[in-house]
Amino acid sequence: MQTVDGGLREQHKAKRRARILDATRELLREGPESVITTERIAERAEVAAATVYNLIGPREKIWESLAAGFMDELERRLAVSAPGDPREVVRSTVRLFVEDPVVSRRMVRGWEESGLVLHRGPLTWLRRAMAEAQAQGVLRADVRTEALAAVVAPRASAPCISGSRP
Repeated sequence: MQTVDGGLREQHKAKRRARILDATRELLREGPESVITTERIAERAEVAAATVYNLIGPREKIWESLAAGFMDELERRLAVSAPGDPREVVRSTVRLFVEDPVVSRRMVRGWEESGLVLHRGPLTWLRRAMAEAQAQGVLRADVRTEALAAVVAPRASAPCISGSRP
């Protein structure tokens, strides 16, 4: 019986956690440059501020959780697209940034400002894909892939912010 209760409790936590992250994304879209506080997130998600801290953590962990969701979606897409094709990794990563440019841009800025070192991040995928593209001769040998990946990830959504499309 404990496993059923534990399972239900975990399901409810997961639902509240998803509401918290959805609320964060909504607030970011509504006010891209506004300060997103735990209290505002909690109010939008209809949970107590302590619940945000308990289920996600402080601000740095919110960015980390948004990035984890981003990476889960990227990995899902890459699993069904052309596995092993470095061009598809780059295309899929950029598309994901462009689909939700406001949230993507703030997510990248948030994790950069926090100094957070992500264990799973789009830069890792991009670096790997660009190095593989270089090894396959798709990308010129003189291209600095580390620098290119570092520029592509945070800038992928920038053209959409200003209203123009890439």
